[in-house]
Amino acid sequence: MYLHSTNTESSYSKFEEEQNQQNHCLGSTSEKDLQFLAQLLQEYLRAEIPSGEFFLVRCAFEKKQTMVLVEHPSGVKVDAKAIFTVIEEALESELNLSQQYLELFIRVVGAKLPYAKCSLKFEMKEPATLSRQNSGEDNEEAISSSSSTAALSFPSIAPSSSESIEEPEPVLRDTSENEIEVEILTSSPSSKTKLPHRGTLICGIMGIVGIFGTAGYLFSSPCVVSKCSQIHTAEMLTQKSPLLVRGAASDSDLVVRHKKLNLAINSLKKIPGISPQYNQANELIINLSQKSEQIEQVLQAFQTARQATEANWGKISNLSELQNRQQLWRNAIAPLETINLKSELYNVVQPKLAVYRKNLKVVNELLFSEERWLKKIRDASSVAKVASVRQTQASSLKDLQKAQSTWQIVVNALKPIPKTSVAYFQAQQKLAKYQPKLVVARQRTNKELAAAKSYEQILSATNQAESYERSHQLELAVVQWKQALNTAQNIASNTSYSQKTQSLVEPLTAALTKAQRRLKIYTEQEKTLNDLERTCSGEVIVCEYTFNNKQIVVRVTSEYEQALEQRLIDASLQGDSEPIASVNGHLQMLQQALEAISINAKSSLLVYDAQGNVIQESKIH
Repeated sequence: MYLHSTNTESSYSKFEEEQNQQNHCLGSTSEKDLQFLAQLLQEYLRAEIPSGEFFLVRCAFEKKQTMVLVEHPSGVKVDAKAIFTVIEEALESELNLSQQYLELFIRVVGAKLPYAKCSLKFEMKEPATLSRQNSGEDNEEAISSSSSTAALSFPSIAPSSSESIEEPEPVLRDTSENEIEVEILTSSPSSKTKLPHRGTLICGIMGIVGIFGTAGYLFSSPCVVSKCSQIHTAEMLTQKSPLLVRGAASDSDLVVRHKKLNLAINSLKKIPGISPQYNQANELIINLSQKSEQIEQVLQAFQTARQATEANWGKISNLSELQNRQQLWRNAIAPLETINLKSELYNVVQPKLAVYRKNLKVVNELLFSEERWLKKIRDASSVAKVASVRQTQASSLKDLQKAQSTWQIVVNALKPIPKTSVAYFQAQQKLAKYQPKLVVARQRTNKELAAAKSYEQILSATNQAESYERSHQLELAVVQWKQALNTAQNIASNTSYSQKTQSLVEPLTAALTKAQRRLKIYTEQEKTLNDLERTCSGEVIVCEYTFNNKQIVVRVTSEYEQALEQRLIDASLQGDSEPIASVNGHLQMLQQALEAISINAKSSLLVYDAQGNVIQESKIH
């Protein structure tokens, strides 16, 4: 086998074109053959290279030359020489290759150009002829197994570089129409081998590849006669999985781990039952499937948590939305709670689980608060029905007070519901309906309360008036009777006291009239008594009197008569006639005054002297 370097960009562009076209080599190299070859090489890389699970192999065929592209992520450490060596050994050990040219490329995923390239040329040793004779048949030639030698070089080519590193090219010389003489540049440069025409040989080689991929598929199946790289990869994943999972820095890292597990599982499932590693593969499938399912369960929980987080940003319009948020957080938490301390996922899920539980607690508290507000609305609606019945059936102050207090309970329950609550709009609708009813109940209660107070005032004034009359304080009695009557006349008609007070108006009016009449009489009697008092009083009491509505009785006192007699005696001793006239005049004035008092009092008058004799009498008709 020989290596030669050519312009990397030019040869690689051919590979890109061939990947798009997938041309056939003289009709014998199919796309399936190339896919099988790529899969074979990829399995070898996974088995032999420490980071082989990150490699992807693609193959193409163009102009009698097979091209192989190996791709890997940018963060993977790569030993190009080891990769080319593994590919060479794989081709030699798995495929009976005769003369074949291969171009190998290594590229970072996403880059336009490869950074390493190797050219391989497989050569046949001296052909050995196997003869087989059958009756009526010609001898057939068999192509012997080829052996190869290789010289490798690995030019480092930047993706944008157009430079090429020249390596010795094999010297080709035509010897005949069907043969090509090839100079093999080894330790013995003079050695040459005559091989069949290169085009014919390549088609034959690719035909072998085709046979290997179709008629010999059973024997070329994974882990039947070839190395079982799937087992090796799966075992490495089993060993490395805890470290890889614990080292996941993000959800995307966990997704990558999950995909690798699934790829390994799918690869193990392709191992046929005739493989010696079949039972081991099944055990690995069970082990890896459990890990894959657990990671998938965790990833699904993370996805649910993202949905719950997105829902948290939206404004709540009804309780079901909040309940949906609660269920999302519960669905996110439940799978993570099954991850025990022994699981490699434990350290990955615990920080998120703590956050999810905190978010669920917030949602639970909010939901509890919302349910409490909605319960207040339901309770308020029930109490409002009771208040409405009480208000309709109220027939007393006590009934109205109960109705009012019930409506107040309804309103007080709805007012505290905050604007941020989903129940706020419903609460405001209820308040708009119930608050006017509370106002009406309050007005009726206040009116009834005023009527009750007025009724009490009527009773109190009546009792006071009667008391004043008993003590002959007629003027105060009249005032109380007037107050009682006015209060009774002013009680509202739509109260429970209106009928009671209306029945009191007539007796109160009569009592007032009587009191006023008595007051008038009493006033007149007082005047008469005052006049009698003035008339009968002096230095010497002139007379004593009694008075009732019918008669005034006056009795001249003996002291007064004695005073008059003494004055007359003194005047006659002195021969003075003036005192005699004065005494007579005073007696006449007394009689006139008593007569006037009798007339004003409209009462008869009867005057007695000190000895009980009637000295004056007048009657009123």
